[in-house]
Order: sequence, then structure tokens, then C-alpha cells
Amino acid sequence: MEIDLAKIRKKMGINQNIFADLINNSVPNYSRKERKEIDFGGGELETIINYIRLNDADGTLLDNIDELDVIKDTNLEDFKMVPLVRAVLSAGGGRYVYEEEAKRYYSFRLDWLKRKTASSSRVYLMEVSGNSMFPTLLDGDMVLIDPREEPIQSGRIYGLRVDDSLLVKRLYTKKGGVVLVAGDNKEDPAGSFEAQRDEITILGLAIWVGRELTK
Repeated sequence: MEIDLAKIRKKMGINQNIFADLINNSVPNYSRKERKEIDFGGGELETIINYIRLNDADGTLLDNIDELDVIKDTNLEDFKMVPLVRAVLSAGGGRYVYEEEAKRYYSFRLDWLKRKTASSSRVYLMEVSGNSMFPTLLDGDMVLIDPREEPIQSGRIYGLRVDDSLLVKRLYTKKGGVVLVAGDNKEDPAGSFEAQRDEITILGLAIWVGRELTK
């Protein structure tokens, strides 16, 4: 199978460090693999292909790639299929749409998940709606939620429920059990508010974002 990862990267507008981080390689080591000086390890190329597909809005980046060639040497035990649940995390005024059923699944390397979370078996993906978290998160993004049970890490982004709304916001802890639920969009001050800690249900910490490129 011939695949020109350098050409694909240029079309996507990304550097080698993105692919290197996906497969837990140093940039120099990944660079040698991209130049075909050494072979990719088991599952590494499939991980990169999955990332390209996820960010290929037009479906043209992988026109001539035979999927069977990509996966034939893959050890499926190295991956976890993570569900995209039927829910919307609002980065706007708030929406509450939630069903347990998964819309579809995306594969993540299990070793990567274990480095990022202690609860790799429980992670799931949710979609973002609205632009109150711009430029960090955009409307239509997918975020990977880690439902870890621990005190709020002030300044981190969380999926949460307030009343009947599912939100994705940056949380800041304050005195007296008050939490600042903040958006990143400086032009949308209405996207931030304060609430008592017991008024907020934490769904989990956002640890990864995926985005389809539209241009």
C-alpha cells in the first residue's frame, strides 16, 4: 500500500508532531516512518488513518487507500471502541438531549487512553453545540469525556449538567462553594455564570477534541 502521509498532512495543514503524538512516537522517529526509512508498528498506521478520516470533511484525502491493507496487521486488542453517545453538550445557551444509545463508535489506542485517564473503560464522546467556548471548541466538535470522580480542577473544561441543560464549560472554583461556569468566547459574556457546587452535576473532564475540517 502506498500512502503519502506528508502530502496528506500538507493538505490538512498540520505538522508531524500531530501524527507523532497520536502513536506515542518522537517527532524524529515518526519522521523516519513517514519517509519510509523504517516501518510503522502494529496499529500505528491505522490510528493515523482513523484520525485523517475523522478530519476529512470532503472524504477525499484517502481516495486510493485500501482499508484492508491498513488493518491486516493490526492487533485489535490495542484499541478501544469509544461510543459517540446521542447527546449534545451546549457551548451556547444550553441544550438537554441525552440517550444512552451510541450513534457510532471511534477507535482510540488503549495505551493512549490509559495515559490520559484512570477510567479508560468508561470514556465516551459527545458533540458540541454553539460557540461560547470559541476558539477552544467550535460548533460540531466532538469531545472525549473522562467521567473521573475527583474534585474540580480549576481552569479545566468539563461536561456538566445544570438544571435540564447539558453544557461544556471551563470551571473555576471560588470561595463558599461557588463555581464560575465560564465560556472562552470573550464576545459572549452571557456564556458565563456562577452557580453553587451542589447545583452542578459533573459528567466528566474533557480530555480530547476532534474536529472535521470544512475548508
